[in-house]
Amino acid sequence: MVAKTAQKKKQTRKIKPFRTIKHVNMIGKGSGAYISCGVSGSGSQNSYAIVIADCGQQVELHGSLGTIDSRRNALYKINILIDELTNMKNHIITESKRVGLKIY
Repeated sequence: MVAKTAQKKKQTRKIKPFRTIKHVNMIGKGSGAYISCGVSGSGSQNSYAIVIADCGQQVELHGSLGTIDSRRNALYKINILIDELTNMKNHIITESKRVGLKIY
């Protein structure tokens, strides 16, 4: 019973708030596109949201951070985003070089 109580406390601890917003267009290349990431709440109500917006449309990924499993799932989503965006970036760089475009 003590182990379950200790585990429950670990799962519902308050998480420090976090919020960031970054514009994602280069200067002079449009406006309004952004990525916003945030963490809020307390105890089992801890949650996160990732919003990517451009051209009046947006995608939001969100979820709970109230348990160990939900935090693992949030990190899994973030890692998938990082991996897939890195793959896309590398593809664009490779293809640009292949056709003789200097992008950097």
